[in-house]
Amino acid sequence: MSNRRMLALFVGSFGLYLVAHSAISWQAYFQLREVLAAPASPLDMYSQEEMLKTRDELGIYFASYGVLGGSVLVASFAFFRNLSWANHFWVAVSVLMGVSITASVLALGGMWVNYIYEIVVIGLSWLLVKTQPVKRL
Repeated sequence: MSNRRMLALFVGSFGLYLVAHSAISWQAYFQLREVLAAPASPLDMYSQEEMLKTRDELGIYFASYGVLGGSVLVASFAFFRNLSWANHFWVAVSVLMGVSITASVLALGGMWVNYIYEIVVIGLSWLLVKTQPVKRL
């Protein structure tokens, strides 16, 4: 198996990870929507406002993980097919992921340690992309 295909497998598995997170966020969003549709109980641990905020955040997670996961899978396919634009597309997608991680930490108050896996995968993939020859048109 060539190094380019190993890179495609590595990036593709990361894309599947992101798409799985998107699906989990989607499921949690709809479960929370059903809970919010039921009448409030005095035994609820969280207030309606907190649950509404969580529901909105789950919608944001679904959209961002879905778009990024789909983009990563497109990059993986491009690496597998050894397309000329694969490296440039992957750099753009990984920069977009870095921006979204930064926005999540700064705007939503997330902890950066929650994104260590993503940061490590992006860094390792950049090292792998750097060593791969680019196919010219």
